Amino acid sequence: MITPSGTQYMRIYNFGLMVAKKMPTMLPELSEDVIAYYEQNHDKIKEAVIRGFTIPQKETVPAPPEVVTVTNLDWWIDKTQKFTKEYLGVDIDLRERFDIPAELRWDSVIPIFDPGNLNNKDAVHNALRSQKLVVFEESEVSLYSGSEPSGTPTLHFIEKSVRPNRESMNLSPDTLRTTGENYLDMRGYVLAMAVYHFATGKYLDTETFTWFPESRMPGENVGCGFWFPGDSSNCLVGLYLSYPSNRNDHGGARVAIAVPLKP
Repeated sequence: MITPSGTQYMRIYNFGLMVAKKMPTMLPELSEDVIAYYEQNHDKIKEAVIRGFTIPQKETVPAPPEVVTVTNLDWWIDKTQKFTKEYLGVDIDLRERFDIPAELRWDSVIPIFDPGNLNNKDAVHNALRSQKLVVFEESEVSLYSGSEPSGTPTLHFIEKSVRPNRESMNLSPDTLRTTGENYLDMRGYVLAMAVYHFATGKYLDTETFTWFPESRMPGENVGCGFWFPGDSSNCLVGLYLSYPSNRNDHGGARVAIAVPLKP
């Protein structure tokens, strides 16, 4: 056993006085049962005090999402540029205009380029109907929030997946709004569906649907989209409305990562 020195005794004494002064404010936080127990068990007080005086742990900061090298990125960029020229009437070199990263959250992505001069109605007509795809609008797409042209060219990447992002499934649009993620809106989804079909001949959301958490009608109903794989006479891209508190095992959203313009 180590015997404290005179200086250590003085520090312990002063520390005891400080604790005693704090006791009146600390004791009201103790339950009657706890106080009664230690009144009858003085020998346990020392351990309780020591156990209580612990150094707070440092707050842990969530690690940023793991990044991976993207594969087939050049192929998808080339397809997006061809689609943009053929159906949107814009000749663009995405590599020259945007600072495209080599690493993202996913190993394969779909580029979503919006030239900045399209409203929702233009996007539906030019990107989907011009490819001979049937589109059903439960409500006029120009009435959704964010339907106006952005005025600036934008490029986003979403995960190349037929389904929405796994972590977003079965979350309501209102809950998705609280995650801090940027999700694809209606126009972005229309362009994503169009580019994906142009490049692969296939469709997104053949068994699921995608929420657009920020694309809402004045009554706060929120938009969602999917591909309805009926027979040859009734296949269509569906753009529907639902309540923002609704959730479904088959519904989620698509994280959209913005790519900055080059200086």
